[in-house]
Amino acid sequence: MREALGTGGYGFASGILLPFQKLMLPVSASRESRRVPVIMSTRCSFGHENVPTGRMLMITYETERLILTPIQHGHEAELFKLNNDPLVRKANFNDVPQTIESVHEWLNRYSAQWRKNKFGVWLVYEKCNAGPMFIGRCGLQDYDDSTNPEFAYAFFEHATGRGLGPEAARFTITHAFRNSTKKKVIGFIAPGNERAERAANKLGLRYIDDRLYDGNISKYYEMTREEYFSKHH
Repeated sequence: MREALGTGGYGFASGILLPFQKLMLPVSASRESRRVPVIMSTRCSFGHENVPTGRMLMITYETERLILTPIQHGHEAELFKLNNDPLVRKANFNDVPQTIESVHEWLNRYSAQWRKNKFGVWLVYEKCNAGPMFIGRCGLQDYDDSTNPEFAYAFFEHATGRGLGPEAARFTITHAFRNSTKKKVIGFIAPGNERAERAANKLGLRYIDDRLYDGNISKYYEMTREEYFSKHH
């Protein structure tokens, strides 16, 4: 199971509470980023629908416009909805409808990587007057046998075009570098995805060459720790 950078929309652990250190973001990453305990609103907007969340107390981080929380078991409804969004499904799953069983597989994978790496993939909510609105997922995940984590994200179409993807990306990459000794972040973009290419360039990811990714040729990007912090200081 894989996903390429910038796939969702048009853009780029077993229920435990994970301990995090206070994260100091570069100024350009956000005017405000703090760790806060919140209870997600009892009703949270998914596109044009309102779906009850009934979530337990979770530790989250805030940026200027976003609330982010590590993906864990209990997020089945959000991930099922996102993975079956027409654009996300086409980009990530060859337009095959996703089942709740496949969602559980993804949750097992994400949770295991959080436990191992102390960083990973986050659910992303936009701050709204009526309560946090779920808009996608974003973060870093293990890539095959590489020691370099792969960056990938998927957003609903209605959340694209306002800079929310880059805002989430800066947070998740900063968190990964601050909480690990990883030297590099990598990403893959399908040919013709110009929006994702622009987003990658803004983040500082450099095109290296074309490589085989999940059976298809994709554009391979990477960025070192030093390159990232020199750009987002």
